[in-house]
Amino acid sequence: MIIGTYKNEKMFDKWLLLLPEDDNYEKIGDSSCPYCGKSEIDYLYIGNKKKMRGYLQLWCNACKHGIYISQALIPENAKMVEIRDKSIDFNILIPDYIRVVPE
Repeated sequence: MIIGTYKNEKMFDKWLLLLPEDDNYEKIGDSSCPYCGKSEIDYLYIGNKKKMRGYLQLWCNACKHGIYISQALIPENAKMVEIRDKSIDFNILIPDYIRVVPE
C-alpha cells in the first residue's frame, strides 16, 4: 500500500493520462510509467460491485510510484475487488508504493 508521498503536480497529471478514455483497461499494462519509463503499470479498483463506485490505485511495479484516486466510478470491464470481501488481503494485491500527489 502507500508508503510515502511525492509531491509533483505535472507528474500526477501524467499518471492521470494513463487512464483510458475508452475504458479499455487492458492497454494500461502497455503504458510507460511517467516516473521511470518502464512498461510495468498495474491498477486495481476497490469498491462496491453493486454501485460500481470505489477508489482506484494505479502503480508501477518497477519503480514503485503511483496514484490513488478516491470516489471513482468503476468501469464494468476494469479489474476490481469488493471492498467488503474479508477473504481478500489487499496488501498482497497492491504492492507498497510511493503515492504521487499534486502540490
